[in-house]
Amino acid sequence: MNIFVIGDNDTVLGFRLAGVRGSVVGEKDDAALALENALRDASNGLVLVTESIAHMVRERVDMHRASAGMPIVLEIPGASGPSASRVPIGDIVRKAVGVSV
Repeated sequence: MNIFVIGDNDTVLGFRLAGVRGSVVGEKDDAALALENALRDASNGLVLVTESIAHMVRERVDMHRASAGMPIVLEIPGASGPSASRVPIGDIVRKAVGVSV
């Protein structure tokens, strides 16, 4: 299974240096298209999306997560760092499994 990243130029370039394929996007329509293409690619097991890009296509990201389908979609901080509204991972785990970590 492959990893695919969708984000700003600096983030995608950094992942490309590590051998990870990706799409640089900046507009909502481009983000939506890149996400759909990444989700349709059966070779992708993990799709990393920067927080700012995920915000642009929030409805689709949440819909895919709710379906528990493959590939896994994970939001990551972009080149500018984590957003102020970032939910701590402990809260996400507690919500998903009901256990505090």
